[in-house]
Amino acid sequence: MILNSYSAATATDLLNLVASFDNIGGSIWMVWGTIVLASSLKDKNGPGLQSGIWQIVGGLMIMTATYLFKNISTNALLLDDVLGIGAKFAMIGGALWTIWGVIILAGALKEKTGPALQSAIWQIVGGLLIMVASTLFYSVASQK
Repeated sequence: MILNSYSAATATDLLNLVASFDNIGGSIWMVWGTIVLASSLKDKNGPGLQSGIWQIVGGLMIMTATYLFKNISTNALLLDDVLGIGAKFAMIGGALWTIWGVIILAGALKEKTGPALQSAIWQIVGGLLIMVASTLFYSVASQK
């Protein structure tokens, strides 16, 4: 299990610290979304309204995910299962990111545009790094 390599107190303290930072970050994100929403209401700016609303929703989602993760983290077996599933999703996301980078690369090579070519290469590298990191994370999470 992932938590067996460290003391239970250290792992719990670390999870509590991360949860605290996530709650603070989600709160700040939500407050900033409220400021954007209020400013957009004043200026009658439609796209700004949408951005502010989604930012408020994003802050609430961060805070909700933090609450759920903190409650899951008290059960080590459940936490390992959740981390394993998260690693699989990250692998799939990295693969999709890489595939999209290859598609952009093909278009950039066809149109011979330098900035798009550079962006595509970095996207492919990023997708491959996500896949490698999530594979390593999954192998650590699956050791029991």
